[in-house]
Amino acid sequence: MGAETYGVRLENSPSAVVDSNSACSFGTSTSNAAALRLSGDTAGAVVRGNYLFGLGGSQNAVGVWAEACAGGASWIVNNFQIAATTTVAGARADGIRAVGDCPVTIDHNVRITSGVESAAAPTNGVFCARDVGSGAASRCTILGNTLIEGSSAGFPPTSAGVRCDDGACARSGRGGQSALGVVLGRTDTYLDANVIRAGCAAVEGVGLLSSDSQARVQNNQIFGADSTCSPTVTTSYATRVLLGAGPNEIDLHSNDLFAEGVAGACVSRGIGLDITGPGPSGPRGILRNNIVFGGNCNQSFDVDEMNVAADPRVLQNNDLWHNAALTALYRDEAITNLNTIAAVNALVDITASGNISGDPLYAGGHITAASPCRNAGTSAGGPARDFEGDLRPNESVWDIGRDEFY
Repeated sequence: MGAETYGVRLENSPSAVVDSNSACSFGTSTSNAAALRLSGDTAGAVVRGNYLFGLGGSQNAVGVWAEACAGGASWIVNNFQIAATTTVAGARADGIRAVGDCPVTIDHNVRITSGVESAAAPTNGVFCARDVGSGAASRCTILGNTLIEGSSAGFPPTSAGVRCDDGACARSGRGGQSALGVVLGRTDTYLDANVIRAGCAAVEGVGLLSSDSQARVQNNQIFGADSTCSPTVTTSYATRVLLGAGPNEIDLHSNDLFAEGVAGACVSRGIGLDITGPGPSGPRGILRNNIVFGGNCNQSFDVDEMNVAADPRVLQNNDLWHNAALTALYRDEAITNLNTIAAVNALVDITASGNISGDPLYAGGHITAASPCRNAGTSAGGPARDFEGDLRPNESVWDIGRDEFY
């Protein structure tokens, strides 16, 4: 079979069109297998309306693999399914992989999936990567996809729906769903109006992991580990934020963040703040207009400063919502539990104000007229529209959360 097997190989094929095909690769004795491989000048190439399956590969199995594209922009749009899987222990599987100078647009695909339990390497639905040699990042744009899964079956060691290497994602948004969450490196991506789920997690579930990113994350609904299929989970986060030593800070605005987890001996956090490397020299991160639920575990926190150096810079107009099992609305300096909203708003080492604590009173995924989140937000940095595209504010004041009441 050789070292590589591809269903379709496009090399230096600008303006090529791959339309309405069913293509697959299969080769357990080959190093690399992909349904479609793009390289060289791919400017204007369009991949649409296909079923693409990358199967096998002792090192790599990929549905669509774009690498060394000479900066040519290509489009992967309106495909029915793009999948990759391998049963070779230690092999890596990605539904779509874009490496280096390949600015692909991944738009309105029905299903992108990857992963298998025996893999020892991370698996990803979409992996946008930096080329190690040149340092170029792929600058993916990910918009409007119906379902993106990090793993279609079993529990690989780590799995992500969308993984963005440092600088590798330009924009992600509107309508995507991740089975095992979104991972952001040091990227300035824009993540808007998605449903993001950690899904079924064996040990730890993270809806959104930000590692020293400067991303803008708005109008999303983000869940931790699924309580119906994660009986052994020990830790569940809606959002885990790792703060680095540089100036980067995440901007979380107008999201609904649900830590989930199971009712048992685990820890759940709506927003968990920690450090990566030496950590920042001062507060980092902007948290505004979010609805935050601390989850179902025996230890549950709406917001948790997990390290004494992990302070957000701004905490304003969030609804820190809880059930009877909540350990703290806010854990300060990794040790002090604050259980009244007055104590949260009185924090002096960060900018804290306007936060509330009350049941958002959802009906069909929307806040209702009686919701305490209605007209309780701040206009500072507020998005112009909500997750459905409705204009903000509807009345005189922004609402808290992804939904603007109409």
